[in-house]
Amino acid sequence: AQGPAGADGADGADGAEGPVGNDGADGAQGPAGNDGADGADGADGADGLDGYDTIVDAYSLGQTTQCPDGGMYVEIGVDTNNDGILDPVELTHTEWICNGADGIDGLNTLIDTSNEPVGVNCANGGVKVVAGLDMDNNGVLSISEVTSGPQYICDGGSSATTMLTNYLTPPTSMGCDLGGSIIAHGLDNGDGGGTAANGQLESGEVDYSTTFCSSSTETIYNFDINSGSNNALGDGKKVLWNNEIYFSATDGIHGIELWKTDGTNSGTVMVADIRPGGASSNPSQLSVLNNELYFAASDSTHGQELWKYDGTSASLVADINPGSSGSLINGPTVFNNWLYFSAFDGTSGIELWKTDGTGPGTVMVKDINPGSSDSYANYLTVFNNELYLSAYSNSNGLELWKTDGTNGGTVMAADINPGAGWGSPIHLTVFNNELYFQASNSGGPGSSSELWKYDGTSAILVADINSAGPSSPQYLTVFNNELYFSADDGIHGFELWKYDGTSASLVADVSPSSSITSATHPLVYSYGGYLTVFNNALYFQADDGTHGRELWKTDGTNGGTVMVKDIQAGSGNSMAQDMSVLNNQLFFTANDGTYGYELCKLSPAGTTITYA
Repeated sequence: AQGPAGADGADGADGAEGPVGNDGADGAQGPAGNDGADGADGADGADGLDGYDTIVDAYSLGQTTQCPDGGMYVEIGVDTNNDGILDPVELTHTEWICNGADGIDGLNTLIDTSNEPVGVNCANGGVKVVAGLDMDNNGVLSISEVTSGPQYICDGGSSATTMLTNYLTPPTSMGCDLGGSIIAHGLDNGDGGGTAANGQLESGEVDYSTTFCSSSTETIYNFDINSGSNNALGDGKKVLWNNEIYFSATDGIHGIELWKTDGTNSGTVMVADIRPGGASSNPSQLSVLNNELYFAASDSTHGQELWKYDGTSASLVADINPGSSGSLINGPTVFNNWLYFSAFDGTSGIELWKTDGTGPGTVMVKDINPGSSDSYANYLTVFNNELYLSAYSNSNGLELWKTDGTNGGTVMAADINPGAGWGSPIHLTVFNNELYFQASNSGGPGSSSELWKYDGTSAILVADINSAGPSSPQYLTVFNNELYFSADDGIHGFELWKYDGTSASLVADVSPSSSITSATHPLVYSYGGYLTVFNNALYFQADDGTHGRELWKTDGTNGGTVMVKDIQAGSGNSMAQDMSVLNNQLFFTANDGTYGYELCKLSPAGTTITYA
């Protein structure tokens, strides 16, 4: 049998430590914690205390120990009790501000002049000038006190290069009743038949002059472009462009060409000789579009056609009627950046045309009277964003038309005299947001030419001024919120009338004889060139039966309707017309009986300066 187990043996020694094992893999990152709540805003701090005002008190001083010549004593402090008073306890600073002692009087400067005899210093004699300080204060400049000079102002002999100046009195014809002077300059060179180097400025030697004219009334100046009694101005209105007035004229060397004036003699010049030499291009129908001047003119190749001037040179826009016959340009008017006018192309008669300033852009708007017959499109006037005109058709006669610039938009606006009768609307003028004109109907009141209006829908008789016949109102012009015009009531002849929006009334019977046409010429249509607003008055041409056709003006009353001047003295006609305003002066054409038809200007009462 197996015996019992023996006792356990003692523990053996510990074995050596094994190598260190590799690090385990990092664990996954836990979720981010929530943001903490924002802290509450702190309470606003209390307003700071109001600051204190600083007060400065100043006291004038006489002579004192601190300031022997006087001065100021100044106290400065902070008004801590805010009572507006600088108390002694608030005083923080004081200051003495003393006057300085008077300085020693300065010395006077004396100038002494004496005659200088003929000699080395002055070949023709003159004046010797010396200057210096009056050191001894005796008022006499002694030789020892001279510090400047001598200088010599010598009497000059004259030569052809000597500049002379004359001071003259304006002629009585200028009307300078409050005085005036003419200052003329020129070289003593014998020009104009004068004597050279004689020390006298003769009329032919004058190169430039300035005239000062002070008057209690208006004054008129004649430019005499074509010297002597020769006529200078062609027919047609004057146009203001770029602060200058453009017109047609001849100087007697060139024909009637395009001229301009800035209101001075030296600034009155020809700008384009379209037909060189003595022949005339006869510029007319002047108008401005897109800062260019448009007009009708005829060169040596084309008849009267459409031209333009850009400020440098003139050029033909379009030869509407090819060849030398001309297209008869008339009535140019700007509408929606186009220039509208009537013209004849040799095929369609006189019809309505327009241009954008180019040849391809010069086109007929509509053949209003189809075929070769004329529509006589005329009196173009912008009203209610459309262009109105007088036009003729075989079916309706001469009536009121309008256009938007297109063929389809060119239609009759009103058949004033229904059927083939003629309403004959002319002198179209906008007044009180309505279109006024002269017209006739087929019978009844106003059956002859009277004052009508168009309100945008229909034509309405405004005033039957002459119940026995035509009053023929013309040259319609707006002045002082009233409509002025020339008309004949059958009693007074053609006189100046006005319409106030309710009724028409005679302004003045300028010519008591009804046989004399007084206010403007009844047969010449000048597009308002006879009635012109200037200097708070309305100027016009009239004949009082004694002085002929002269320049008149009105303030709208009988007593305020007066002749401005009898330009052609006596019963002769100066025919003052084609008026335009520039720089507070009225420019017009007139014949004074001496210089022919010339450019004239009228200046208001006061001092007028003319440069020549």
